[in-house]
Amino acid sequence: MKHGLSVSIEARNFGTKALPQSHRVTEKMKRKRSPLLIFIVFPLCLCVSVSGSISPAFTASRLQIHLLPAEESAKDDLLRYAETLAGKNGSFKFKNLAPGKYWLLARPAPEADPIETQSRPLAWDEGERVKLRRDAKKVEIELKSCQRIDDYALKVNR
Repeated sequence: MKHGLSVSIEARNFGTKALPQSHRVTEKMKRKRSPLLIFIVFPLCLCVSVSGSISPAFTASRLQIHLLPAEESAKDDLLRYAETLAGKNGSFKFKNLAPGKYWLLARPAPEADPIETQSRPLAWDEGERVKLRRDAKKVEIELKSCQRIDDYALKVNR
């Protein structure tokens, strides 16, 4: 799996010597079939972040910034889509992203449905995902594991 979450479950038998006296497995516990100690390993770093501002400054209306996966194989992976509302100064920030190739898209925020009260991200709707991918200018940004970009300038055509 190139991008995404991988979970491996491993049961380990530590025996009675590795544990302090208060934590040792007794015969009574063995008969009760105590639960196994399970480790979950998350090898994927979700500490990738992108922040920046709109260029040139765009003050006519509020903008909604969308981040969508550029890879065709990830087009239906909802965890790879993100959206945020640009600040009054045109700044935006995305946190906790998976590494990979993305497209950034700025669109005017819907006036009829205030973005602050919007209950579901646009990408959750299959038709809207298709529109987002069609409207993206295909300017690709590649995010590596644990990378942080702080000064991205997103060019917007008026």
